[in-house]
Amino acid sequence: MKKYNIAIVGATGLVGREFLSSLAQWDIVNNLYLVASARSKGQKVQFKDKTIELITVEDALEEKIDVAFFCAGSSISKNYGPLFAKNNTIVIDNSSYFRMDKDIPLIVPEVNGHELHRFQGKIIANPNCSTIQLAVILKHIEDLYGLKRVVVSTYQSVSGAGQKGVDELNNQILAYGKGTTYEPKVLPVAADKVFYQMFNNILPQIDLFEDDGYTKEEHKMINETRKILNIPKLPITVTTVRVPVFRCHSESVNVETYQDINIEEFKEYLKNQQSVIVMDDIKNQLYPTPLHVAGKNEVFVGRIRRDNSVEHGLNMWIVADNVRKGAAYNGLQILLYLIENNLI
Repeated sequence: MKKYNIAIVGATGLVGREFLSSLAQWDIVNNLYLVASARSKGQKVQFKDKTIELITVEDALEEKIDVAFFCAGSSISKNYGPLFAKNNTIVIDNSSYFRMDKDIPLIVPEVNGHELHRFQGKIIANPNCSTIQLAVILKHIEDLYGLKRVVVSTYQSVSGAGQKGVDELNNQILAYGKGTTYEPKVLPVAADKVFYQMFNNILPQIDLFEDDGYTKEEHKMINETRKILNIPKLPITVTTVRVPVFRCHSESVNVETYQDINIEEFKEYLKNQQSVIVMDDIKNQLYPTPLHVAGKNEVFVGRIRRDNSVEHGLNMWIVADNVRKGAAYNGLQILLYLIENNLI
């Protein structure tokens, strides 16, 4: 397999470190450029048997880079993504900045990777973490039965808010063990003025509220799912909730379809699909949980059962590691798809 000059922009963050870990499992790296803030420049990071010094994004623009993974936030993607693209670098962006741009593909490879075959640009958007795992399963339902309506409630881990979210929950747990408290400063939204304790709590808010009462995270899931599945008017409603779990997002999903669903046949079908693992054995109380799924690349699904309140209805429980399949690994899959299909 050919090797490439690859950059990770935001290499010291939660997702950036996961990109680094995922890349180490593939022999596709020629030169690796790890990009961080100016204050981190010169610090050293280990990658396989090499020690690599962190550089700034301006330094990286001086290098010949084939592929750049961006995981440093929307402002960095906005300001530097197009500059890398002008240098003929393929940009795989994990921020929300480019996702709804009609000229930029929003890709979950096993769902809509085929869109990359006709794409002539250089910037590819990596979807929202909670959207990715949902789209993987909904794609199969749409192909088999047709999607009529989708209702989603999420149970999202604090790592979805980055390392700061993880640290805040951990500090609150430690404080509780000491009989003290730790003042929240990050959740539910770091950019807001009101914060709630995450430990021993559940927050029905992820990101800021919009005028219609939905949060930005809920709008992301709705709009991105429609774009990925290429169903612009798909009736879908979402409630996103933060729970005191460090890693993995879980989703309770209710689907109404146009055609009748044979539950057992559907389960068997899913077992043969790429990136999907069915854990559904109610006799033995077997279903996916964040603790089991953490660190894995696949989308896990269980509690698959008929919704008897409608003519053609289905309930299910979907869990995936939001830092891996929901971010870093999906981005790596995009690159692997490009390589395997001779698109790079």
